[in-house]
Amino acid sequence: MQGLSAKRGLVRRLGALLMLFGAVGCVMYVAERNQRGLCEARVEALGERAPVWRNPSGAAMCSAESRTQALTLLGVLEQHPGLPRVSVRVEPSLIGSSAQVDLAAAVVLAPPEDVTLRDPGVWLHELAHLQSSGKRPQEPIARRVLRAVEEGAADYYAASLSGSTTLGVVEGRAQRDLSQSVEPRASEWAALAFGAADPHRFGWALAARLWRRFGADAQLASDLLQALARIEPRGRPGARVVRALVLALPPRSRPALERELMAWLPAELQPLARVEAPVNDLAPTRAPEE
Repeated sequence: MQGLSAKRGLVRRLGALLMLFGAVGCVMYVAERNQRGLCEARVEALGERAPVWRNPSGAAMCSAESRTQALTLLGVLEQHPGLPRVSVRVEPSLIGSSAQVDLAAAVVLAPPEDVTLRDPGVWLHELAHLQSSGKRPQEPIARRVLRAVEEGAADYYAASLSGSTTLGVVEGRAQRDLSQSVEPRASEWAALAFGAADPHRFGWALAARLWRRFGADAQLASDLLQALARIEPRGRPGARVVRALVLALPPRSRPALERELMAWLPAELQPLARVEAPVNDLAPTRAPEE
């Protein structure tokens, strides 16, 4: 009898556990369905501006797999109606790396479940790269200098629109903080010339300089992206490519940005980049607009 009673007690306990697990499962299912529904409603509200989200796994942007990153992007697009529509491709080969931009395809490549994409500044940085896409010099050093400017422009744009100096915050630590003073040494500039230095550090230095001088200035940041998109390099080598960049700037922002670009360059490179009259041979074929 005791053995039978023990078995019945065990069956009752197992039944209770199964009921509990079932109840928890139902609650989780309802919560997931509700969260997905709220996300999908926000996508629908954006209409034609809603992101195009491609995932090789077939998961939609509002699925649990992608929702955290997607909600951050939706928030950015909702807060800044002037931003262009963005295409995102989840790229498993980038696991362990940062988000990137495929300029040829005009798409943001997002590592699966990348925690940095929970930071609005990272999305703004990548969107800045898409907006600054344009002609680039063939000469290697000029191309690397311009790449460093691109990174700085993207950082400053992200900070200006988000109002935050930090970028890529993970567990309270930022990849870059524009409130910090960054000054690459001469040896680092030499390494950049040989392609052995990370352009993000040089861009960080430029963005930090712009932030110290102007604070959050969305118009100034957009003008710099506009110049990068309109630049006509015309074969200018090395730091001379900055001349073409300055001339591509809208007149309203040219004096301020030229001054900061010159101060960012090492002293020995500044004469090579300074724009001097006459400048007919350097003028961009597409005149900047106000």
